[in-house]
Amino acid sequence: MRGQSEASFSARVKAELCRQTLHACCAMSMLYGVLLFGRKYARTGIELSTENEDVAWFASRRLEECFNISAIPARLGKKKLQLSVDATEHTRRILDAYGPVRPGGRQINYAVLDSEEPEQTEHESPTDDPNGEEYEVETACCYRAFLAGVFLSCGSIGEPRRQYHLEFAVPFPRLADSLARYLEELGFFAKRTKRGEHGNIHVLYFKDNEHIADLIGLMGAMECSLNLADVAIEKTLRNKVNRQTNSDTANLNRAAAAAVRQLNAVRLLKKHGRLSALSSPLREVADLRVANPEASLTELCEVAHGITRSSLYTRLKKLEQLADIL
Repeated sequence: MRGQSEASFSARVKAELCRQTLHACCAMSMLYGVLLFGRKYARTGIELSTENEDVAWFASRRLEECFNISAIPARLGKKKLQLSVDATEHTRRILDAYGPVRPGGRQINYAVLDSEEPEQTEHESPTDDPNGEEYEVETACCYRAFLAGVFLSCGSIGEPRRQYHLEFAVPFPRLADSLARYLEELGFFAKRTKRGEHGNIHVLYFKDNEHIADLIGLMGAMECSLNLADVAIEKTLRNKVNRQTNSDTANLNRAAAAAVRQLNAVRLLKKHGRLSALSSPLREVADLRVANPEASLTELCEVAHGITRSSLYTRLKKLEQLADIL
């Protein structure tokens, strides 16, 4: 396992989710999210394939705790781990608890997420018909735990210092539709695209940093949610400083270019013998510019006693105009 400082932000979010202390009902719901969005979820077997060791061992522990099923993650190649429950009575018990796959393909079974444990009455659960359209999910602990499980199984998040991007990559269209509706009921409206050689990976994604921070916070990764908010503030401040620096640099460049033009104008007027014929105010400003070749307009005002910035600017422009007609 990589150290905390070396782990990707996505891995850190998943590690935090796996460390949560859960009520029994939420543990069941979170495991449901992991398995339903895994590689296989059917009477013929249940499989989870992942590159994240925290996720693989989380699912293994939850299977032991919730169903008394011993399933040890097996290494597939250098990176992947696979957790399998063969087509035995174990698979039947899991599907009986969570509900079988519907004929049209996998869908979220909302009824599974309703907590029936008396000690959880302070956590509101959806009260409407599970087959209906409206759910009171804002404070449903099991609904948040289920979404955390979904993220463990098929979610990822980009490094926030480079980009804001959270996604759920689902290889089953019916299940992707079901997840999109589920997210909307939680108040999160994902954008959608397809990926893969045949466009068979359905990706639900978010690009707004506030939505992403709220989403991972809702799932239970509060530390990472706060870290994301800190990064957003830091990036905002850095961008502000960069804009100010760029603005200051541009102003300095403009001031330097103006000073060069004005010095050239004075030299040209002097070369043609026109400088001595100018009015006293123009000669005074010309002498001031020659004596302070690198000064900005503001700095010239500080040494030109009694001359306003507007008057100074006007006289310098007049010198340029006179030089242009020579």
